[in-house]
Amino acid sequence: MTASGGLVLPASTAGFFIFNGETSMSITTQGCQVRIGDGSSPQVFESIGGLVSFTGPTGQRQVIDVTTLASTAREKQVGIPDMGQVTMELIYDGDSGTDVSSPQVLSHTLLFDRFQDGASSAFQISLDDSPEELFDFNAFVLAYQFSTSIDDVVRVSVTLEIDGAITDNN
Repeated sequence: MTASGGLVLPASTAGFFIFNGETSMSITTQGCQVRIGDGSSPQVFESIGGLVSFTGPTGQRQVIDVTTLASTAREKQVGIPDMGQVTMELIYDGDSGTDVSSPQVLSHTLLFDRFQDGASSAFQISLDDSPEELFDFNAFVLAYQFSTSIDDVVRVSVTLEIDGAITDNN
């Protein structure tokens, strides 16, 4: 048993947290992935190598003002969802003497190709829990930006603009 803030918890609750008397499972970020589809049918997804972090989807809905002159207060409704963007930070590994057939090099090359040609690709976010949570969506590579600094590695920031709905495959 482990004492935590005056609570005595059984050892079997490791990885769980208690909030308002309810036990919940947290999902750690280690092992989470963003994958890109190869365009085949059915889609085969390849993990994007060198993934350091990702943010998103940043979905939101627009607020539509439906107030009329007869209204006594503002009246609103929401529009259709815009699933927003996903931004990834990667440690770059391009064709620099490494094995160009490695998945990491191929995924970075494919992302850059999609940035240049403007084509939409299938993507998948995988959260590392059990069972694995998968979120599928199509997106355009909106931005592909290198960054460098002293005593660091070359990094690339990639922004995906989601096109359409996100499918929760859980």
